Amino acid sequence: MARMLDLFVTPDLQRTKGHASVGLDMKAGSVRLTTLHQSGSAKVMLPRVHGPVPEVVF
Repeated sequence: MARMLDLFVTPDLQRTKGHASVGLDMKAGSVRLTTLHQSGSAKVMLPRVHGPVPEVVF
């Protein structure tokens, strides 16, 4: 005997894959970008900020 839930099929949902990494270092009182890696759908943005703490947006 089939149950009602057995009649429904779960749809395949779209998925994306990606990898991102950022390396920062402080030298001479300022923060410098040391490494940046992006692949697939992962993107990194480094907006300009007017403060001492850098921002990284994934």
